[in-house]
Amino acid sequence: MTRKILKASIGSPPDAGTGFAQNVASLIAKVRGGGDRAVRELSSTLDGWSPNSFRLGDDEIEQTVSNVPTQTIDDIRWAQAQVRRFAEAQLAGLTSRDRDAPRSNPWT
Repeated sequence: MTRKILKASIGSPPDAGTGFAQNVASLIAKVRGGGDRAVRELSSTLDGWSPNSFRLGDDEIEQTVSNVPTQTIDDIRWAQAQVRRFAEAQLAGLTSRDRDAPRSNPWT
């Protein structure tokens, strides 16, 4: 049987590796240190988007959700249920020692 590649990899992104991790850590540090001001600055710089408020009102949320296709909403609900089931099964398998163990943070 001949193997057919349906989608070939285009390789690693240019900033993959240490540079990528450093960029992400830098962005997180900016947001932690500057809060909403930093989010606004990054949004403007990276996305060219600077709304009056980043918080959406109930009407804006309802309007936005009403524009999402029903199939997409159903797919999101299905995915949420799968993640929830997996997390609950994983949690059920933990011992109290596992749950209480300190977590190391690889990003610090």
